[in-house]
Amino acid sequence: MTPATATAQPIAPDVWTPREREAWDLGGDILPSDWQDSHRVLTERMGAAEPGRMRTDRLPFSRGVLDSFANPAVCDITVLSATQVFKTEAIITLLGYIVDQCPGNVLLVSARREDTVQLIRDRLTPAFDECPAVAHHRTGFADDVAQKRLGFDRMVIYAGWAQSRSSLQSKPLPYYFGDELSEWSDDRDDECVKRTGTHWNRKHFRTSTPRTDVDPIVLKWDVSLQHHYYVPCPHCGRYQVLVFTQIKWPQEAIPEPNRIDTANLAWYECEHCKGRIVDADKGPMMLGGVWIPDCEAEQFLSLYASRLAAALGGPDRGALLGGRTADVVAKRLDPEGEVDWTPPISNHWGFQLAGWYAPWDSRRFSAVAREFLEARQYPAKLQVFRNKTAALPWTEHVQAASQQRLDRLIIHVPRYVVPDDVQILTAGADVHGDARPIYADVLGWQAEDRCHLVFDGKYLTLDELAKDILDRAWTIAGSHRALHVLLLCIDSRYRRDEVYQWARQHLDTVRPIMGFGTDRLASKWAVRYVDHHPRTGHPIKHGLKRVDLVSDPYKRDVLRHVQTAPGQPGSMTLHADVSEDYRRHLAAEKLIRVTDKQGRQKYEWHQQGANHHLDATVYGYVAADLVNARHLPPLGPGEHPGDTSTGPVRMSDLLGQRRR
Repeated sequence: MTPATATAQPIAPDVWTPREREAWDLGGDILPSDWQDSHRVLTERMGAAEPGRMRTDRLPFSRGVLDSFANPAVCDITVLSATQVFKTEAIITLLGYIVDQCPGNVLLVSARREDTVQLIRDRLTPAFDECPAVAHHRTGFADDVAQKRLGFDRMVIYAGWAQSRSSLQSKPLPYYFGDELSEWSDDRDDECVKRTGTHWNRKHFRTSTPRTDVDPIVLKWDVSLQHHYYVPCPHCGRYQVLVFTQIKWPQEAIPEPNRIDTANLAWYECEHCKGRIVDADKGPMMLGGVWIPDCEAEQFLSLYASRLAAALGGPDRGALLGGRTADVVAKRLDPEGEVDWTPPISNHWGFQLAGWYAPWDSRRFSAVAREFLEARQYPAKLQVFRNKTAALPWTEHVQAASQQRLDRLIIHVPRYVVPDDVQILTAGADVHGDARPIYADVLGWQAEDRCHLVFDGKYLTLDELAKDILDRAWTIAGSHRALHVLLLCIDSRYRRDEVYQWARQHLDTVRPIMGFGTDRLASKWAVRYVDHHPRTGHPIKHGLKRVDLVSDPYKRDVLRHVQTAPGQPGSMTLHADVSEDYRRHLAAEKLIRVTDKQGRQKYEWHQQGANHHLDATVYGYVAADLVNARHLPPLGPGEHPGDTSTGPVRMSDLLGQRRR
């Protein structure tokens, strides 16, 4: 047989080894949600409330978010979600999908170093160990967690944290995942994105529970193609986004929020037919849900109304709808392209999901109603509800404490006299240069986060301050009883050695403090050792300790208290002899919204004049946090305020703890 007449022979099937075939396999022929159903397992070791095989149909709304990662037209994905819904599990699923289907190095970034270690050790490693499709790619290096990385045969997951710029650099890679961006500095996300600039297949996946309207995650959401999850009413079949204002409860039960929860009295009211939707209806509703861009929601629901109704009434509700995005649903409902609708084009998709979509017991409509009713009188708690349950940013309305506003807070209780409902006294002192006076304030703490300014003044020396504030028995109005200051926090940034030495003389009642920005300290406060052994360098257990704090949240608390009507939860009152200096200092700072040179928006404090009493009051709030005086229960019948029976606060018990 001549070469001209020879026929091509097929390659023998054993020419390529399984390892070589795997290397040539491009993967990506399965969607992330289908991969999750096939490979993910939840275990008690991972802290799962429902151990077993993961089913996307249990949380149908996660399908559209996961599958958008496989959409070649989408580069950026931003997820605003309530807590304990699906954010972290979505990250784990997508990381496993990358390892198995489309390998490439990953940069995984959390807010803090300890968050990064915990995510790798307690979530990623157990999840990958239970997933054979990922486990057989592991290299098995024992120091992966210590090195803040996870090694695989075809890729590496590098872990970084937003507080460390160096942990984010020198790592060119195609994939970047950011967790809890609301706790990051403004520019860290941009630095992470730059690491992927040379890759054509780059993907950026960001998740977070929002905080304020200028958080990095909210700013990313604002420029994305915003999707909301539309679900059908079980009564009329019309689609809608579930919003908090439609959660209803009996008006007569408002004074008893706990009864609303325990008796399951709340329901959701359809915005179209006013039908009553209960928690048992959530499952079918979620399975018939669709992620629809806000800009196209009205047109999409109008054009596909009949097809959506047919899908809801048929046996293929989950296969046709099932939490997918509108562009995918449109192709499934109209494979022939008869409907004239073109999905909006964007390479940045955003998804927002409130907590009451979830099927968990803590997210029942009645549980959400109870949480809101218990928080509505407290601005700080209301912000937590709006952020962590409604998945919405908090818009700051903190105004400057004008002197006219402060005048309305004055009550007829003289200086040095404690109102009869005050239970704990704390104090703060602001120290500056040698020739400048020390400003000090004493605060009395009542039930429901209410406080009263008992005293404001200034001293030339620390010994005078100790004699007048720490050694004084503060008389309670209308009685012969008295209170002593339980804890005084004093600024140690200036005259540090003098303050430390004085604090050592009053270890039971004085704590030096130092303020830092959020880039240095991620929590509200943390306790540090000051005294160390001169030879070994080890910290002295019963020596002096300093409290490091972020002053911004405490300043906001002070101004919120000033703005609240006296007598209401979270309010403040002033003694009858309050000084002009105190009123002027408290009005010296205001919170304004600014735009930096890069176009990013943020809140900043602008100072006009001296603010020493404001700082001293802030330190009194920090002391109240340290002794748990911010949320005291009301005094019971026959109970009277008096010195605490628990003794002085021991900072060794708080060492290393942080308050967020």
